[in-house]
Amino acid sequence: MDKNKKPIPLITNRRQKRQAEKALKINGKTKEEINLMIDVINKANLLNMDDMPKFKEYLLEGDKVKLNIEQIKSYSNWAAFNPQYREFVENNTDVIFTVEYDKTHEKTPFLVCLKEDTGEPKFLWWDGDLLVLDEKDGVFKKLYTVTEDES
Repeated sequence: MDKNKKPIPLITNRRQKRQAEKALKINGKTKEEINLMIDVINKANLLNMDDMPKFKEYLLEGDKVKLNIEQIKSYSNWAAFNPQYREFVENNTDVIFTVEYDKTHEKTPFLVCLKEDTGEPKFLWWDGDLLVLDEKDGVFKKLYTVTEDES
């Protein structure tokens, strides 16, 4: 844990619990919600968050990805998608792509382009529709299941 950060103190007695309840009731929480929040605070203090694995939050330019074909085709409106998009998906089921960012979407890191896409304009991809190469084991996985090194 960062030495400059002080952990939230444990709520151990009735007076502290009443103070927490009073502070939390301002937001209109029910008694059950307040008790749950107090439990979460207490449990978080018992864990050392620095020991928890860090998960990859967004794709970086140059990351290797594949299309998550099963997920993309499972959308209820798949048949209504742009025909060129559907054709691209169907023709690239096992292709490994390289992530690149479109300058007009820099502030939305969850939308990426694929370097190998030669269409004009390139398709934008939501990171949830892509499988990312986990370099630790060489397997393509959903983005939020890939852990990062602590270097």
